[in-house]
Amino acid sequence: MVKPYYQDRAVTIYHGNCREILPGLSKVYAVITDPPFGIGFSEYLSYKDSPVAADYMEHVMAPLWVAESLVIDGWCVVFQASKRAAEWATLFPRPWQLVAYPKTFVQILKGRGPIKATDYALVWPVGEPRTERGKGRDWCLSETSDMSARPDHPCPRPLSQMLHAVDVFSVPGDLVLDPFMGSGTTLVAAKTLGRRAIGIEIEERYCEIAAKRCAQEVLDLAP
Repeated sequence: MVKPYYQDRAVTIYHGNCREILPGLSKVYAVITDPPFGIGFSEYLSYKDSPVAADYMEHVMAPLWVAESLVIDGWCVVFQASKRAAEWATLFPRPWQLVAYPKTFVQILKGRGPIKATDYALVWPVGEPRTERGKGRDWCLSETSDMSARPDHPCPRPLSQMLHAVDVFSVPGDLVLDPFMGSGTTLVAAKTLGRRAIGIEIEERYCEIAAKRCAQEVLDLAP
């Protein structure tokens, strides 16, 4: 098993390819992740976000199904780009539902076409997850990603979105897995809410960012 890049009482971070690390992990309650979208985004450091279907299936979908296999009677929550909405039924042959994350502010620029002011996550059960919490609201108003405030990652996920996803689809003490960790927002949300979390990231720079965020005793982005 790969040695953790960072570990504390709540969080474990692995640096490497999730396809190699996932098979060695223990069972989890939920997979909550924001993977590359396969839309040709070119600003990742160590990953080519190829829009070619075969590449996306190999590098994103295949390891995602391995991550799903680790869930016992829990949930999978996977953020996706609305640009590929027509493909969701094919990519995710699961009984998923949508959770919408409308943003508080979107700047409308002349001549730029339709503005996408809502993010989406596909959510589906694995086995028989707990349903007693009653918090399964299918939308959450979130802040807009501030790229200038978080220049350390090309597409930061708003913390409020991950706080909502972790809160709804797990309870304190549960183990949450993010196989496409990025700068660690899922892990920060999990630790803030009293969960345990495992994150995997192929780019070491992002692992370092996530480790620094998780190491703070008083989190800088607490709700």
